[in-house]
Formats: sequence, C-alpha cells, structure tokens
Amino acid sequence: MILPALFCIDVNPVLVEAREQAGDPTPHADSALALTFVNPHELRVITAAGLFERLHDSRRVESKRGMAAKIHERFQELQRQASEDEQFRRDVRLADSNERAMASSPTRILTRTLVGVLIEDARTNITPNDAIDFLHTAVPVAHCDAVLLDGRWYDYVARARRKLDGRVKMAATFSARDDGINRLLAYLEGGD
Repeated sequence: MILPALFCIDVNPVLVEAREQAGDPTPHADSALALTFVNPHELRVITAAGLFERLHDSRRVESKRGMAAKIHERFQELQRQASEDEQFRRDVRLADSNERAMASSPTRILTRTLVGVLIEDARTNITPNDAIDFLHTAVPVAHCDAVLLDGRWYDYVARARRKLDGRVKMAATFSARDDGINRLLAYLEGGD
C-alpha cells in the first residue's frame, strides 16, 4: 500500500546538513536515487518485486563501499584519539551541551552525538558495517517519523536520545530484535 508514496532519502549527513543550512525544505530528499525507480520515458507499474534491483549495479555498490571505507577509517581515528587524548574525550562528552553546537542543524547535532556514543568506548570494535549502519541511522533518525534499526544502532540512538534530552526532534525508533517489526507496523497504523 505504500508503494505509490515512496520517498528516497539521502543518507549522506554532510550533504543533508549543507542543504539544511541553505534552507532547503526537504534537505534529506535524494532526487537522483528517486529517478532510478521512476524513468519519465518508461511506463511501468511499481511493485515490490525487483524494486531494489537497480540499486545493485556495480557503480553504486562500489561507491557505497568507498564511502563506508572512508567513514570506517575516520571512526577508527576518532576512537583512537578519544582513547589517547583526555581533552578530546571531554570535548566529545560535552559537545551536546555546547549551545553553539546545539544551534546547528538537526543532522549535525545527531551525527555528532551518535559518533560520540560510538567512539566513547575504546574497546568497541568499529566495523565497516558500522559505517553503513551509521549512514542508515543518522539522517533517517533526524528526518523521518519512524526508523527500524538493528539492535546495536537502536541502542546507540537510545543513548543519543538520553544525551540530547528532548532538545532535538528524533524519529520513533524500533529494534529489529524484540518484535520491532510488528511494533513499527502497529506504530505506522496508528496503534502504538
């Protein structure tokens, strides 16, 4: 039933934040991605069967891998810096209480807080998959009404929510574990 109302979201927090700063009313929209589903020169019925096949072309897959590798490397650098530099750890811990930082865009605030939560424990093994999960978390939680996350990122968002203490609007989140899919569907139907 939702297929006619697809909305493609840009998960790159840097691009979304730049559009937020420019006053774009839909900074999280990914028009280029939407055009992979809808070609004005091709009449076709949109169904769930094969819907995402166009996203698996080699160019997109390689681009995703490259972005994930860069983010993964940066997360590891930040985690290393946090484990070695007390002042940096303090700055990260206090970033969401800084009024200037809190005056920035919703995407930047949530991104900074999520990264801080991710890197705060030097024992956390940050994987390349965490980079992809981060991209599928930061912008959606900042701009969507509801988001389904894997258990680990659901926990990171819960910690970020506590740190931000209601100062930033965040999506309702549901964990893929603990019957989260059914709770998300109930929420979307207005029953939760």
